[in-house]
Amino acid sequence: MAKPLRLALGACIIQAEYGYSDEEITLQIQENPYLQYFCGYAGYDDERLPFDPSLMVYFRKRLTPEVLGEINEMILRDAKARQQEADTQQKDDNDNDANPPTGGGNSGTLIVDATCAPSEIRFPQDVSLLDEARENAEQIIDALQEQSTEKKPRTYRNKAHKDSLKYIRSRKHTEKKTREAIRKQLQYLRRGLSIIDAMLRSGLKLSPKQQLRLETLRNIYEQQKYMYDNHTHSVPDRIVSISQPFIRPIVRGKAGKPVEFGAKLDISVSDGWTRLEYWSFDAYNEATKLIETINCVIVKDLSRLGRNYVETGEFLEKVCPFLGLRFIAVNDNYDSVSPSSNAQLSASLANIVNDFYARDISRKVSTALHTKMEKGEYIGSWEKYGYLKDPENKNHLIVNPDTASVVRMIFEWRSTGMSYMGINRKLNEMGIPSPGQYKADRGIVTNNNQKERKILWNKHMITCILSDTVYLGQLAQHKSGQCPYAGVPFAHLDEQHWIVAENTHEAIIEQELFDKVQEINRATLETTKANHGKYDNLPKAQNIYGEKLICADCGARMKLHRSFSTKKDKVYFTFNCPTYSEHGKNGCVSKVKRKAELDEAVFQAIRAQMDVFMDKAYILKNLLERKQAMSKTTSRRRHKASLESKIKSVRSAIATLYVDFKDDLLTDTKYLMQKEKYQAEIAEAEAELSAIVQDENDTEETLIGEKKWASIVGEYADAEKLSEGMLKACVNLIKVHSDGSLVISFNYMEEFEELLATTNRLRKEVA
Repeated sequence: MAKPLRLALGACIIQAEYGYSDEEITLQIQENPYLQYFCGYAGYDDERLPFDPSLMVYFRKRLTPEVLGEINEMILRDAKARQQEADTQQKDDNDNDANPPTGGGNSGTLIVDATCAPSEIRFPQDVSLLDEARENAEQIIDALQEQSTEKKPRTYRNKAHKDSLKYIRSRKHTEKKTREAIRKQLQYLRRGLSIIDAMLRSGLKLSPKQQLRLETLRNIYEQQKYMYDNHTHSVPDRIVSISQPFIRPIVRGKAGKPVEFGAKLDISVSDGWTRLEYWSFDAYNEATKLIETINCVIVKDLSRLGRNYVETGEFLEKVCPFLGLRFIAVNDNYDSVSPSSNAQLSASLANIVNDFYARDISRKVSTALHTKMEKGEYIGSWEKYGYLKDPENKNHLIVNPDTASVVRMIFEWRSTGMSYMGINRKLNEMGIPSPGQYKADRGIVTNNNQKERKILWNKHMITCILSDTVYLGQLAQHKSGQCPYAGVPFAHLDEQHWIVAENTHEAIIEQELFDKVQEINRATLETTKANHGKYDNLPKAQNIYGEKLICADCGARMKLHRSFSTKKDKVYFTFNCPTYSEHGKNGCVSKVKRKAELDEAVFQAIRAQMDVFMDKAYILKNLLERKQAMSKTTSRRRHKASLESKIKSVRSAIATLYVDFKDDLLTDTKYLMQKEKYQAEIAEAEAELSAIVQDENDTEETLIGEKKWASIVGEYADAEKLSEGMLKACVNLIKVHSDGSLVISFNYMEEFEELLATTNRLRKEVA
């Protein structure tokens, strides 16, 4: 039975708004009187479903953009007719009104714009999308397992879930960590899809909905694998939602929201009436659709079009003729259809003037800022540590009584010869909040204080405070420069370009104390320069571990440290925790690991893992040979031939059965029952035959996939010591504990675990 258009359209709108499934939308309409009213019901009816859930598929197919456009025009015609009737009535009531009628002609405003109707989906991060796809694959495996009597296959779902949570909970998602997480999830998803394929080959069936979901998962795997292999984040028809695979990312370039997810719409508004010109879930350039919507653009003057004379000239002379677009600038007397030579010259000159005006505004703004700096007005976003912005004048600094005393202590300690690190440690031991922590405690959010752990003092903070002349009551500004309009990048300026203003605010440090500290700083720098290269004759070492070697407690990357003997004739290399080195016990626990000992321990661990892998690979090879020998026995060959013969004979019987049905020798019921019985026999025989053929064709590659570890073993089998290439190929992460112990996580462990599982399974089969 046909359904009313209002019901179909209303159901689609409700589903898009609330994200209901096809089954849920029918139940919601049945139970909710408000939704029934929205869909055009004459009265409340909760005894029957509005329609079968499967009809939603046909609703979505029938309600094409063209049909929706026709519906929109019908609504507009009806609304306009009502408005005209109301206007006519009002005119009749006001026949004696002295006001003359207005309107008519071609006057009015047409607004054309493109927007995105966002869909309610989670922001599609690659790792989370793959994790969700893996979970969906496991749900399909569980559904297939309910039909099977075989042992449930191993999926490593718990380990996959832990890997996903580990990445999500990590404080910093570096590119390297993200790629590693994507690689793992791709392996888990690939394994799940392989298991599903094997179960389907055995004769198990999926519902139509599950088949669509499986196809979506395959597409996600192929897209993500392509992006991972090619180091890109773009792929045609990229899927960003498993439940709504038709949604595509729409790159709009808006501030704070450069990418949106949903349907992109072209809308025109004329005299308050809105028309949907075009919509699509695929990204498109709205400019191509504007050609179909408008053919003329009118502006007050050319400056409303643009102020860059090169780009504006390009638009007028090339873009408009190409698109067949008429452009009119009223005040400049310019019409692109028939421009006079004077109008063209005037337009070119106007564009140059407009460009000059923009540059002039930029120069004036810059000059105004420079004037503020020269007058001693503070223009920084955040006040300096030790000061506050004056509530009555944001460009003036006043002393902060809470932090000014800390600044004085830092200068006094340095004047006594205390080192940067000594000051750093003492401040942390006293529990004095660092500048970043002080802002965080006051509720000021910056890029540097959004971490979960406390922000401690460090050497950089101390050196910045000890060299800043702001504590003398003067401002040194314009230390960096940038001009995006002119294409000038950000850069630090030399001291000669700084703008310095004296006596702009109350000083915290006396000139004498400041000068004394600067002298100590210069002496320290000279000593450092003098010692530079002093020990170049002694051996140096390269840190091959990089981000793979971290502290087990704080997660910081261990740093390589070179120390010398008393006589300066020997050198020692150790890995230390940088957090403890800088902050002491307040930051972390002491960890020192000699490089030679670390290299040897990691090398032996890698060799041991290689040996285990090769042992298991050798065992797998022997088990496969035994299994293939068993499959070549006379009884298995006879059984295989028997199954092939059975399948052939049953298919012949089905053909004969059809002939009898056509000759009216069988009723419809008997024909269908007998045909279903024969098809079940064929499916059972084919599944059994497929298992035999699979056993015969089993190899290491078909059972465990790519053997990346095998190639690594072959490459580094003869290695006598640890190398950077060996470390990169074999090790994922090394954690150093306070007792000196190491926790090493190797690459390709999923492959190794799969090898172990396959070996154990084959051992049972050939037992």
